Amino acid sequence: ASGGDVRWMEIPGDPSNNYVARMEWTASSEELILQRFNRLQNRNDVTLANASTGETRIIFTDHGEAWVEECDDLRWFDGGKQFSFVSERDGWRHLYVISRDGQDVRLVTKGDYDVVSIQHIDDAGGFVYFIASPENPTQRFLYRAKLDGTSSAERLTPQKRGTHAYQIAPNGRCAIHTFSALGVPPAIEMIELPSHKVLRTMTDNSRLRQRLAKLRHGGESFFRIDIGNGIDLDGWVLRP
Repeated sequence: ASGGDVRWMEIPGDPSNNYVARMEWTASSEELILQRFNRLQNRNDVTLANASTGETRIIFTDHGEAWVEECDDLRWFDGGKQFSFVSERDGWRHLYVISRDGQDVRLVTKGDYDVVSIQHIDDAGGFVYFIASPENPTQRFLYRAKLDGTSSAERLTPQKRGTHAYQIAPNGRCAIHTFSALGVPPAIEMIELPSHKVLRTMTDNSRLRQRLAKLRHGGESFFRIDIGNGIDLDGWVLRP
């Protein structure tokens, strides 16, 4: 166990060979939430457990025909009444919001794309901020969507090719944005959300950028290769 995360813990006396892949506290210290898989790992029973009595009850079941991943970024909000859950149950990796009793399961992010990572849940504002690449899998940007599931993903990152990383403030109003690209050293700035307006440049690395601009390089390019069955893989060529 490390940080509340328990890996591959067998359940004594369980003839079904189920195991607990993840166990952590809920929004309170009175209950634990467990993700319990069957041996085939195509079913995940999300279970609440009373920390004092050991009593358990399944509140949600995630399932798939072949394989189900555990949710490693489960977040509680709304005073512990709801939690976020990432699942591929509709064929894409999306964010769901589930009520504590499991009666309400709501799809928040919608579309033919995968949510790469959850960056922040703005409980007061009613938004979730996440990294995704709906238009091009080689370009990941910051998006947001309403927690009630009534909106499409809204891209917040400017259409600028490179690598974007964010550290969002607890109130969701600003963030530390780091940008870099091939031959472009990292620039760090504080931005306003959701406008992405630059509030302060913290590191611009302008001198290093000018030095690197003078170097000769062979360039780079992205490409796709057909591996059959209608599947294309993305590749990257970096020349000396």
